[in-house]
Amino acid sequence: MSTWSPAPRATTSAITISGTQTEVARRAASEAAEVGRIAFAAAEPAAGGSPRRAPRVDDLPRPPAARAVTSPPEGALSPGTVVDLLCSIARDRRTGALLLQQGELYKEAYFHEGHPVFVASNVPEDRFGEFLVRCGVLDRDQLDRVLRVLDLFQGRMGQALVSLGLLEPVDAVRLLAAQVAAKLVSACAWHEGTYEFRQGERNPWPALALELSTFSIVGKTLSSLPVDRLVAWTARAADRRAGIDLERLRAFDLDPASVQSLGALATGRRTVRDVIDAAPTPSERLHVTAIAYVLWRCGVLRLQ
Repeated sequence: MSTWSPAPRATTSAITISGTQTEVARRAASEAAEVGRIAFAAAEPAAGGSPRRAPRVDDLPRPPAARAVTSPPEGALSPGTVVDLLCSIARDRRTGALLLQQGELYKEAYFHEGHPVFVASNVPEDRFGEFLVRCGVLDRDQLDRVLRVLDLFQGRMGQALVSLGLLEPVDAVRLLAAQVAAKLVSACAWHEGTYEFRQGERNPWPALALELSTFSIVGKTLSSLPVDRLVAWTARAADRRAGIDLERLRAFDLDPASVQSLGALATGRRTVRDVIDAAPTPSERLHVTAIAYVLWRCGVLRLQ
């Protein structure tokens, strides 16, 4: 015998910094936020003891791995490995999860068509609050007070900061994007540990659409490349003529002088050495070499 149940009542929804909320959920969140604001205002800087830190996504255990579409590449990290991995993910427009481990520390980055959508990490410096303190957006006292009331905002630091009036929504989204990028930039300095790429695995965490570019991130990792690797690559590539995709070159957010220098390869009649030798100092020549290397790894610079 079938049972009858009333049809669910329609609800309205709205977009928040954390995603879509129903009217009921929005009302509950608003009430919790008001309690949080009161608790935040009442928190004294000199309060004794350490603040109770509510769980955040960076502190949570990783979700179980989804079954990979193909056999995942994996191996040991060495200087420059993470840069190479990011370049190949961007070049091949891969969707999947890149897991980096160094002892008990891990970073797990999810990519969609070559670009990051979310990075989970248990590295203390990667936490959003610590990032905001380093950027001068919050001071240590403000962060500690926010952490005391974070559980009232379901552990969502961005939502808490907006509700408490410490950030405008647009600034919270901008800073969240910068923090995700910073997690990957700092990962490029990992010279030991292991990596694994799980092809096809989708991001299981709630995430905003941050519109991040792996090309832009790689452009900030040039100092992580070992000099011996650049020297070896130059020996093979420097005397070959090269072509370059100017539109994709601009996506790396490089300094104007470097863009102009590498842009000379657009004609397809010059060699990599021509561009490197045009730089006036050894350090600038090394810088141009590093840029040319990552452009080649990303498929933006083509050797002929």
